Amino acid sequence: MQYQPMPLSRKAEPFNHPGWLLEIKWDGFRCISVKLLSVIALVMLQLACFEDVVHSKSTKQKVASGTWQVASTTTPSTTSFFAIKHSNNEWYVSDRIQGFFKSLDNMKTWQPINGNLPAGTGGWTIQVDQNTSTLVIGTLDVGGGSSFYYSNDDGNSYAQIKPTGNFHITAVGAHSGCIMPANLGDNLSCGGYFGSANTSQFYSSNMGQTAAVGGYTPAVASVLGQARNPNDGSYWTGTENNGIFRSADQGKTAVNVFPWQQGPPTNGDTYFLTFDNSGNPVISSLGGVWRGVGSGNTYSWTNTFTNTAQGRGIYTDSSGTIYYGHRANGLLHSLYCSQDSGQTFQPCDAGIPNSLEVYHMEENPNDGNMYVLAENGQTNAATIYYLNVSQRWVGRENFFERERSPDPNWHYWNVGASASDQLVEAPPRGRR
Repeated sequence: MQYQPMPLSRKAEPFNHPGWLLEIKWDGFRCISVKLLSVIALVMLQLACFEDVVHSKSTKQKVASGTWQVASTTTPSTTSFFAIKHSNNEWYVSDRIQGFFKSLDNMKTWQPINGNLPAGTGGWTIQVDQNTSTLVIGTLDVGGGSSFYYSNDDGNSYAQIKPTGNFHITAVGAHSGCIMPANLGDNLSCGGYFGSANTSQFYSSNMGQTAAVGGYTPAVASVLGQARNPNDGSYWTGTENNGIFRSADQGKTAVNVFPWQQGPPTNGDTYFLTFDNSGNPVISSLGGVWRGVGSGNTYSWTNTFTNTAQGRGIYTDSSGTIYYGHRANGLLHSLYCSQDSGQTFQPCDAGIPNSLEVYHMEENPNDGNMYVLAENGQTNAATIYYLNVSQRWVGRENFFERERSPDPNWHYWNVGASASDQLVEAPPRGRR
């Protein structure tokens, strides 16, 4: 059910009726109920000032916020990535030193799942295919370099992915991990950096049993980040100094849609990419956040958030809020959020020390909470934090519409409806 605010109109005399209890509301607090997934929360907004604007709209209202909490005190100390299997809330982490682990009790205890991997193999990334439960891991190999493996038995054993076409990286896999298939039969796409021309990314239609190197135009030697655009299914790649690429065939071929900007600001070293609700790309790079507006392979780009620290993770949750982390800088917040599709950002890191760098982020559909991995860039010590669903930022755009009454003593906040986040205004005293 959707509720519409009572229209405002000028009357010759104040309204009065025996069935109504009336009280002038000069200012103070108003309350709205917020329904997000299965959780209902009451949120109060303090009206500190009023503007003489009729129907002025704001896209920056912070509906609800909270403090990030430590999700687990038993997580391996140098965790570099995490993944969640949606079907049973099974957790997985990769640890730079100890390898790979899983938890069946919501991160209370962890079991090693290094299977038949070579002794001493470190963990870089771990991901799970939600369609088949296949695990895909990126390793830190003994002696240097990185490899990719898949497991069909929850980490008891692994098979190495060996793409045709001279796949070759000398450092590590992409910070973002691989692009996992959204649907059964879609391609897996993985990459890494410091290779040579067109040897640093591969795709597979069978979760790594067979794979082939993808082709980039122009050629690319380092793949630092990858992401799938949920609006059109295209696969995107961020590079070290070759710009941003888009693939319309799930990683087989890709074309440049944002050439390298030497800067400042630069779009180099793009570790993570995400998309707003309209499918526009928002990327995290050495020069901060860039936002593209367009379609297909044609976009106009704007550097919307520049700071002195290299961008790390960037993620869009189900409400449309975009989260952005960056390299540690004691003068900056550790995490910023945007509710206007990446056009502006505000701090949202309460509970996360500003000495940490936020990398991988993921929303858990089992509890609706947001989870982020925050690392110490000097020691690689890492902690997973969560933000409770009832404290999440909700809303997408233009939810709040301020209306000024003909009577200067009355001011109302009218709340619009959204298909994803249902916000209903609690009627003020004197209105039903």
